[in-house]
Amino acid sequence: MNTGIGTIMVCHLVFPQSKKGSPLSCLLKTSQPTNSDVAGIFYDHVFNYMPAHLLHIDNSGIRLIHREDLHQIFRPDHATGQEIDLLMAKSHNRSREAAIRNLVAQKLKYAILSHRWVLEGEQTFQRVMENGLDGDSLGCTKLRQFCAIAEALGCRLAWADTCCIDKTSSAELDEAIRSMFKWYRNSAVCVVLLAKATSQGSIRGDPWFTEGWTLQELLAPGTIIKFYGADWSPLSTFSNDKENTEMMHIISQITGIDHRDLRYFSPGLLNVREKMLWASSRKTTRVEDVAYSLLGIFDISMPIAYGEGKRAFRRLMEVIVNECREWQIFAWAGPHSPYSTAFPESPSGYRALSDATAMLMPSSGRPLHPSRPWDLRVGYPFYAMTKKGLELEVLLIEMMLHVHREPIEGATHERLMLSPSSENKRFFENIQVTCDTRFLLFSQWAVGIINYRTDGAGTREGMVELEVGREYIYFFLGTGIYTHYRKWEKVETKEVLTIRTKEVFRGRVTTVWL
Repeated sequence: MNTGIGTIMVCHLVFPQSKKGSPLSCLLKTSQPTNSDVAGIFYDHVFNYMPAHLLHIDNSGIRLIHREDLHQIFRPDHATGQEIDLLMAKSHNRSREAAIRNLVAQKLKYAILSHRWVLEGEQTFQRVMENGLDGDSLGCTKLRQFCAIAEALGCRLAWADTCCIDKTSSAELDEAIRSMFKWYRNSAVCVVLLAKATSQGSIRGDPWFTEGWTLQELLAPGTIIKFYGADWSPLSTFSNDKENTEMMHIISQITGIDHRDLRYFSPGLLNVREKMLWASSRKTTRVEDVAYSLLGIFDISMPIAYGEGKRAFRRLMEVIVNECREWQIFAWAGPHSPYSTAFPESPSGYRALSDATAMLMPSSGRPLHPSRPWDLRVGYPFYAMTKKGLELEVLLIEMMLHVHREPIEGATHERLMLSPSSENKRFFENIQVTCDTRFLLFSQWAVGIINYRTDGAGTREGMVELEVGREYIYFFLGTGIYTHYRKWEKVETKEVLTIRTKEVFRGRVTTVWL
């Protein structure tokens, strides 16, 4: 997505006064019906659920309009009481307000385009306002084809991110980024162009599946999603590809997203680690979009600030930590954020799991294993962002770093040997850690276990117990005279680390700040 800054102008529109005996006067069965009953619902829908700009398709062609123009085009004051009564009868809904909302949504239904941008020829907001869609560029052709499909599907309105966002307006761009998921969800149909695919079987190699923004465009549509190939031919005979079991199976294999999420995805802060995993192999042109493209998926909001670089993902993680209560979000490895060792640099940090460690992770697509009933009580809920950093309770086991280092392929990573302190030798074996040794200016070492079993008491810094034969996920921690406030820091490792205990181990959790 390209970006920019500027201003936006908002106008106030007024409905004509209702006259006695007009169709509007019988819209609501109230003692004194006024057109404000319909106008209020109409404007609420237009300004809170519709994109700021849309393509309008009619007999005269295709033109770019502002949502304020929808009043003159669709004239909500011409709605009839009969239309509303019919909707109420079909939906068995006794609420007349709900029937009016349904009627407004039907009259303002729009198709939305999901596609991968071409390097040249995409039509910007300014180009379409000045020249329309009469050109022969790839961008013009694509938009005309999309609008033709939208019209064939019964939509007189259409939205495409290339031309329907005025990126010279910082206010409009900010709204678009924050509202993108909602706009895709509210669309009547999402048209997906897989420009490199020629058949349903060839979609695996399409770059659409590697883009950052297209993840939410795959998950967000609440009703219909329809896939088209390189020549704009439908890739299946289904009217709704959400109901195409074969295509959903192929897409699930490509993306790692379970079939149920592909069909019924619900945004929010459940299964955060799994959602990060879906995004871990995707790329964006702007580094900030790695974070911004996930806002709708997690249903969170934060200020948009292009130019902040990798700070954007750190801010995203801080918002998630403040609102989420899943220990799995700390099961990551690889490069940490330049601004905090507590968080990964990007979603790619969530890929670093061995097969055995992956089995420790709850998944929306995998039922709880009957032999692991403790999964539901794993992890401690006390963590929060503070001025000192991420406050986190871990089971801290002190370690000694052996001098011997075994270099491995790569200039900065080496295998280090850690051994437990004397009082813990009976419980833990020596362990090997593959980590980045460029900045190991520490004098003390420890492992911080994060998925210990809780007693359910809900007390801070309580006693916990490690069971024999279980795998526990831990952070490799270091501290010394050069660390701020002598606090612990997470050392970069290539994989998420696990440890076992030889005997039942009981200990008190410790609060650390990362």
